[in-house]
Amino acid sequence: MPPHRVKADGLAAVEAFVRVRMTDQVPPEPFESWLRDRPVVRGVWSLSGDCDYEIRVAAASLDELTAELRALRHHGVEQTNTCLLLREIL
Repeated sequence: MPPHRVKADGLAAVEAFVRVRMTDQVPPEPFESWLRDRPVVRGVWSLSGDCDYEIRVAAASLDELTAELRALRHHGVEQTNTCLLLREIL
């Protein structure tokens, strides 16, 4: 995957929060380690409830975001729920 690209103002073109539910067969350590090496990942939170993680992704385009979502599914993710960030308030 190419390095993370940003717009002229220094912001990513597309940012999203991705809620992730893992398959039962995947232990957390390898997945978390893999996430640390992803250039588009800006934050990761472990959650309780119906999802296992929330991941903040900053991509250069919708195509790059889509590729990242596909990559997640190849690393033990059973389900994703993606919300695009429209604007930051605080």
